[in-house]
Amino acid sequence: QQIWREQLNTHTKMKVDVHQIRWHFDLEKNVPTPVFSADFQTVGSEGVRLATGGADNTAKIWQVVRGSGAAGSAVEFVCDIPHNSGVNVVRFAPHRLWLATGSDSGSVVVWQASAGPDGETWTSLATLTGHTSEVYALAWAPDGSRLISGALDGSVIVWSLAETDGAWKGRVLQQLRDHRQVVQGVAWHPGAAQIASQSSDGTVRLYSQHPKRKTFVSAATMSKLLLAPATETEPKAKYARLFVDDVKANFFRRLAFSPDGALLIAPAGCIPDGGPASNCFYIFRSSCPSSPVGRVAASDATALVVRFHPLVFRPRLVSGPALFEGLKGRMVYAVATATTVLLHDTQQRAPFAAVAHMHCAPLTDLAWSADGLVLAVASQDGFVSTITFTPADLDPAATGATLDGIAQTLVVSEEASVLPAPDQEDEDPAAHEHHPPCGGSVGVGEGEG
Repeated sequence: QQIWREQLNTHTKMKVDVHQIRWHFDLEKNVPTPVFSADFQTVGSEGVRLATGGADNTAKIWQVVRGSGAAGSAVEFVCDIPHNSGVNVVRFAPHRLWLATGSDSGSVVVWQASAGPDGETWTSLATLTGHTSEVYALAWAPDGSRLISGALDGSVIVWSLAETDGAWKGRVLQQLRDHRQVVQGVAWHPGAAQIASQSSDGTVRLYSQHPKRKTFVSAATMSKLLLAPATETEPKAKYARLFVDDVKANFFRRLAFSPDGALLIAPAGCIPDGGPASNCFYIFRSSCPSSPVGRVAASDATALVVRFHPLVFRPRLVSGPALFEGLKGRMVYAVATATTVLLHDTQQRAPFAAVAHMHCAPLTDLAWSADGLVLAVASQDGFVSTITFTPADLDPAATGATLDGIAQTLVVSEEASVLPAPDQEDEDPAAHEHHPPCGGSVGVGEGEG
């Protein structure tokens, strides 16, 4: 394990544990199988329940027990949820003890927990069929009444769940077929009025809910960066792609909205003419996504997953202009490349911490616990590691404080103003570059070139 820290926090007590247990396992071959997804339950008193999905045709439920101080976390097995094929994605519902799973069968299954004589069991509540091939991405609506899925068939399906005559049933509300290749990530805005999808076709698509029809309509397509507009001498504008091609980014491009809804961060970015350090992720503002408001270097590998910390913190007092003007607080987020977990916040350019080489195969997913003090990291090597934090790791000025004491009330707004800061001194100028807001000289879209 290799851990390094930026100047923000030189006294971090975060603890990294690679748990040497059989997370997902092929009993016939006696070898671990890839863990493709992980997610923490976000409601109820059991806030440390963790679900994982893997290539061994199961989803599994675990209990994560966080130690005190820097003691790290322990993991206890709870139960299996058998499937007929590999499980690529697991996501807990926001307000119920439900779990949605997407698998190679092309189906999405919603499971419900119950307590039996032999302990906790999970039974199928509803099976959602509509995709024609493997499901790779899931996201719940904030109220838990709807669900979106993305699949190898290139489509995004919006599902509804409703109880009829004592039985829960799902139906297709809308099927979006704008992507040309596999959909590797989906996200639902916390204000419920937007959804986003990312595909190996090199695009991120943002959809807004029509106020009357309640269906989603295309709001923006982010795929190319305008390098030079057309002129009299150069009648054709010059563009560069924003995202890597389909052969470079593994199975997943898991994008995420910030908990206040102001930002959308998309992985698998590439910097035009960036040389060896060309990997990045792009930051958009959800209220005006026509151009990115920032890009951040992602070490030496493609960024694959973005997950935001569930809480919003009080801003730190810093000198100089803000990195993003208009945000209501400071937000922490984790980014996974194939080898490294980068920990960022919205008040500084560089990551405040990073953890590298925990696993022997590419990373696949990230998940924050409901209290925000444990980050689970899934990998294709068949194992899941945990990074356990103290409140001071997330806010160095809050030594001795509780997380509730440094978090602030979340206000979700689609109109948050996210503007680029003036140029600042930076050790690596290519690491984080800002672009003008909507209407500026840098545009993002289908374009030409």
